[in-house]
Amino acid sequence: MTTQERLKALLACVGLREPLAFVRRVIERPKTLAEELEFLKDYRAFRRNFGFLAGGTQRSGPAQKLLVISLTNWLAQVKTAGMLAKAAQLYGYAPVILTRRAYGRSLKYYRVFGFHDVLFFDDFLPAGIPAGVQEELEHMLDGSCTVQAVKAFRYRGVRVGQQALATFLRRSHQARLNVDDARMRAGLRALMVEGIQAVEAAEAVLNVVRPAIGLVNDPMYIGIGAVFEEALHRGIPVIQWVASQRDDALVFKRYDERTRDVHPFSLSEETWTMVCQEGWTARQELELRRDLRERYVEGKWESYYNRPYGACLDREAVQRRLGLDPRKKTAVIFPHILWDPTMFWGDDLFEDYEDWLIQTVRAACDNPAVNWVVRFHPANLWKLKVEGLGPVPLEKQVLEARFGNLPAHVTCLGPEEEINTFALFDVADYCVTVRGTVGIEMAVFGIPVLTAGTGRYSGRGFTVDSSTRAEYLSKLLRIQDIPRLTSQQTELAKQYAHALFIRRPTTFSTFRVVFRSLAEADHPFCNNVRVAARSFQELVEAQDLRMFAQWALRSQARDFLVTNGAVETGYGSSSHHHALV
Repeated sequence: MTTQERLKALLACVGLREPLAFVRRVIERPKTLAEELEFLKDYRAFRRNFGFLAGGTQRSGPAQKLLVISLTNWLAQVKTAGMLAKAAQLYGYAPVILTRRAYGRSLKYYRVFGFHDVLFFDDFLPAGIPAGVQEELEHMLDGSCTVQAVKAFRYRGVRVGQQALATFLRRSHQARLNVDDARMRAGLRALMVEGIQAVEAAEAVLNVVRPAIGLVNDPMYIGIGAVFEEALHRGIPVIQWVASQRDDALVFKRYDERTRDVHPFSLSEETWTMVCQEGWTARQELELRRDLRERYVEGKWESYYNRPYGACLDREAVQRRLGLDPRKKTAVIFPHILWDPTMFWGDDLFEDYEDWLIQTVRAACDNPAVNWVVRFHPANLWKLKVEGLGPVPLEKQVLEARFGNLPAHVTCLGPEEEINTFALFDVADYCVTVRGTVGIEMAVFGIPVLTAGTGRYSGRGFTVDSSTRAEYLSKLLRIQDIPRLTSQQTELAKQYAHALFIRRPTTFSTFRVVFRSLAEADHPFCNNVRVAARSFQELVEAQDLRMFAQWALRSQARDFLVTNGAVETGYGSSSHHHALV
């Protein structure tokens, strides 16, 4: 391809109708041109190698529709949605893609999949919001506004306030939800207006499509959250997929209106009951230990979430490196990334993650009877680079601004420091978190886990939960008096961890998400999807797509579990699979 042909193809990708706008973007952000060229290269290769993905249209009819809620241009997410929607199409469902007009990249890939039934969310958005609702919004966002008031705001039953907070945190990368700040109130006001408009658009979309089921990746934000919640209000189940602790596997959960606040990477009540009834075996013990070692020690996986950082030092080496007093017990605080809106999966004891972190560290400062380690999330290394936020985690900035120099018995462990989190399992006597995954892992080793919010795994019999802030903080002040978990509690933690880490992640043979190195975290394709199938017939015969479609479209189970080739419904397992239509 000549330079002239490459430029012509590039302009065709970005849209000939806006060449000046593209030139302006390149001037303002020089990386834009390189990103567009990478996109063009990937798209051409995908279209050339996987044209057979367009097959299967004749297998689906208009009676049963799958609404793919895809308000994104993130291409790894688009390709994953495409493969899952293809499984549904082969099972007789007609995919309908909901996207935005600005997301031309994603639309090109969906066309490679043969999905041409596309709706643009923009076309359904009203020009404004009702006057009465505008007045209610202005009254709520006056000078006496609170975070909880914003969080509780709903429009036609949809949690617009909660979605606005999540979106504001994600876009601004701020930690504190300070609604006393005029600029933050203005930002929230604009987002909530956008959210109210999105509810009306979602209602219109669902009236047109009338889907039997929905498919989504991340439904916490303005726009996509409205479609997700409105579908649930109407009794339309929605399947969510998320990454697991393995690079080669996804986790799925079926949502209805009653389970809206349940974290996707958790166990449903039905699954947990089944797991408890099954008991615990030596084989499961080996499988769980192997999974933890593969992730933390052996470095089997490459994603930012799974990649191990630092060395697995022994107990004495960690104590020396961190300056811990070996005569004292050690409590490890695991802060969440402060601008990550996972705080909305359940009820929280504190206003936000920053409030929790400050008050938790203050309690640690007031309890010198224990060594305290604040372990900043290793994922910061990847996320900070992707978001262009600099090398210092926001959590560290917050603590330095609030406390200055911490007392000697409180130590911070940055994500860049050469100590693997797994090494802390042998040092920690206590784990402190809101609802982080590490709480499940620590409990597997009999370490008491103090939670500061519901969700994920609290209330399952192996955590130290609190009903109020005062109760939680008082426990921190006497944390050294809390005994280790009993053998029964530890076994419960192992059962939960095994079901979550071994049985819930689903490995696909037809496709897989792949990751670049940390050094390339800011690459436009830092993660991508590799399609392994080489013909349409392979898709038709693929057991992984068949099992996913069987669970998603023919069962009522909330969790998708596969063990020894059998789909587990949460009420027992079955090796019987319906043939693809």
